[in-house]
Amino acid sequence: MKNEIEETRVKRNRRNEENENEIEETSENENEIEEMIENEIEQTRENEIEKTSENEAEIEKTSANKNDNEKEIEETSDNGKEIEETSDNEKKIEEMSDNGKEIEETSDNEKLIEETSDNEKEIEETSENEDFEETSEIKK
Repeated sequence: MKNEIEETRVKRNRRNEENENEIEETSENENEIEEMIENEIEQTRENEIEKTSENEAEIEKTSANKNDNEKEIEETSDNGKEIEETSDNEKKIEEMSDNGKEIEETSDNEKLIEETSDNEKEIEETSENEDFEETSEIKK
């Protein structure tokens, strides 16, 4: 009986030791799992921070592009105004050219009027000369 009690005690001690070993293994496994979870959480945080930083950089880039586009639109509008002004100036130049032609035509007309006046004077002188000659012949 003493042997049976001893055997029972040895068995119980072994089971206790096995249980303690299992508990220790389980605890180690739990610690490893906990560490893995913490590492995964930390990695996820770092990834999210990096993504956020990239998104902020993309937002800044988009904002800068928007500003550039607004400037280009403004410049294009200014160019449109310049083109309109150039067109207006071309019309004014054309009008001035037309005015120049009119002035030239007026000058030509004035010359013709002057020539006509000179011709009329010549005709008048010729007529006077003819009258004088007639008068002179009559006196003779």
